[in-house]
Amino acid sequence: MESDKIIKYNQPVDCIGFGVGTISHAIDTFRLGFLGYTFAPMVFNVFWTSLLFLDPIVIFLFFLHYHFAILLAVIIMIFDILINLSYGLVATNQNILLGLVTQIPFGCFVFFTAKHLFGYDSLASLLER
Repeated sequence: MESDKIIKYNQPVDCIGFGVGTISHAIDTFRLGFLGYTFAPMVFNVFWTSLLFLDPIVIFLFFLHYHFAILLAVIIMIFDILINLSYGLVATNQNILLGLVTQIPFGCFVFFTAKHLFGYDSLASLLER
């Protein structure tokens, strides 16, 4: 089936997307320090800093606990987009809003492929098709 061939490319895209997120937050942590998003409310600061750990966890979970990885990926992207959009608009922070140019399409990709990916028990069963 053609959709099964296409769906095999989801995991590399997901891993690349969450890898980019990990690198971005690692650079921010290196430049700004741990909990360095001091320009924002503490709850946003904690969330953005936690992505330094959560993003790579999603990548590892794709290999260990497949369904949990998909669920965590969806939850992270929902919160990341909503927090960045709300803070970016309220604080008129151009850098945060600019980041949404890539986050929203990636988030939509994660959302729209999650249901289909849940049909597989593991990454191995996805790749066998």
